[in-house]
Amino acid sequence: MRVVLARTRQGLSRAWSARPLVLGVWFIHLALAASAVFPLWRALDSVLGPLPEADVLGTGLRLGALADLAELRPGLVSGVGLTVVAVAALGLLVGAAVSGGVLEVLRTTDDRSLGHRFGRGAGRFFGRFVGVSLLVGLLGAVVGAAAVSPFVTLTRSYFREGWGPGRFAPYGAALVAGLTVLLVVLVLDAARICIVRSDGGAWAGLRTGLGLVLRHPLVWTGTWLANAALVAMSVGLFLLFREVVPSGGGPLLLAMVLAQQAFALARTGLRVALLASESALVDELLPAQADSSSSCVS
Repeated sequence: MRVVLARTRQGLSRAWSARPLVLGVWFIHLALAASAVFPLWRALDSVLGPLPEADVLGTGLRLGALADLAELRPGLVSGVGLTVVAVAALGLLVGAAVSGGVLEVLRTTDDRSLGHRFGRGAGRFFGRFVGVSLLVGLLGAVVGAAAVSPFVTLTRSYFREGWGPGRFAPYGAALVAGLTVLLVVLVLDAARICIVRSDGGAWAGLRTGLGLVLRHPLVWTGTWLANAALVAMSVGLFLLFREVVPSGGGPLLLAMVLAQQAFALARTGLRVALLASESALVDELLPAQADSSSSCVS
């Protein structure tokens, strides 16, 4: 617990001292979100057009209304779906570049400007970060499928026979799936840090990152959970603000937009803090190779 708290405090301190970096990453995410909203709106507008049935979507997302409109406009699912896939793929690529830039800034202290170091890391590690993301995703899919399959079998048995332990199998499957996702997130971060630390390849980074997480699961999970608790607190404050401030246009709408962006900025800062905490954790767990020019693989 002391290690987790120490690394969390260290990460928060590092993120606070790197406020220009946090602001830059927040702006990149804002630009990405803005670029995603416009094509999504165009895709919906081109399919829905002046349909009066679509008016209900102006007040929020309604799955029932979307299902009815999909029957009226067969192109709705394909048009919006392709746009969502394209935006998600762009987000993954931008995320790989941003992670490389952030880790390069956090782990270097040369005299070059922040923008130079960020761009250097974003370009230098982009290909390896994309590669390790694909490897970790494949590993997570295989592990997740193997872990969930017994629960799927129990569930099918329950529906056939109407009794047995399969009644609770969906909850077990959800728990195992959640733990698998958490494992993927932790291993991906550890692998990326090892790649930057050693300037090694995607496979070497994955091997070392996976070994670190599996050998020290409590420390890694605790560090992530401490950061997640802070994220949950920021979400709670934002939701409380939404409940307190009445809906409306003009100044109220502006206040809501500013609150939403304040939450996005806080979330970005906490993400940078988590990477700083995990980076310090890797250096602590591999003290013999603390020099950034040494190999991350023992």
